[in-house]
Amino acid sequence: MPYPFPSQNRNGPSGSHIGAEGYPKDAIKRMAVLFTDVLGSSSFFRSHGDIAGRRMLRKHQDLASPPILEHGGAVVKMLGDSVMAYFLDAQEALKSAIEIQERFRTHNRGKETKDQIRIRLGVHFGDGIVEERDIFGDVVNTAAKFLPLVKGDQIVISQQVRDQVQGLPSIRLEPFEIPEGSLLPEGFRLYEVFWEEGVHFDPLVKTLVYFKPLFNLGKTRFAKTWTGLLDERARFW
Repeated sequence: MPYPFPSQNRNGPSGSHIGAEGYPKDAIKRMAVLFTDVLGSSSFFRSHGDIAGRRMLRKHQDLASPPILEHGGAVVKMLGDSVMAYFLDAQEALKSAIEIQERFRTHNRGKETKDQIRIRLGVHFGDGIVEERDIFGDVVNTAAKFLPLVKGDQIVISQQVRDQVQGLPSIRLEPFEIPEGSLLPEGFRLYEVFWEEGVHFDPLVKTLVYFKPLFNLGKTRFAKTWTGLLDERARFW
């Protein structure tokens, strides 16, 4: 999954400072990038057929998307059998990842192995560029590189995420062995996440949008107001 970082010019080993000439200041954000990936999707299509396979991918999206939105994340795109999302808070990204895996655990309970949907999850944190409702940068590239190392039902996070989620209750983090020959930089560290079954995390902040009816607003003015609200939400996240 190539995700190029335009005009990339990082300083320091962690890439914490980016020279992004030509990009507005608010386009560069510290973000946690989350990837999901369905294991064995090709074999599922072969054994169940195209229609059932497409339904399976829709179910994957339906189960993965709500926890992302509930914890303040943004679903950027669906990439075949993967979902890519980003958060401005690493803890909320990890909470979301755990709740996603819990949803799939519930979905798979009682089903035959061949009918289960098993996913892997990876989360990385760093600087990225938000551009036209898409995200770019080394943070995206790196998350995509270590995702194939993750096994089904697992969540693996980077050291950069681990540093920010240490106080989260009901979880345990253990070093994850990176095989030789991986494309990850030397010294890069990963951790597998373990959690209490059935755990639920409340979002850090719950946002309530209240609409006060304005009966004289008119259809045209309402359409402009509604479009402006959606644009502002997209810009904020």
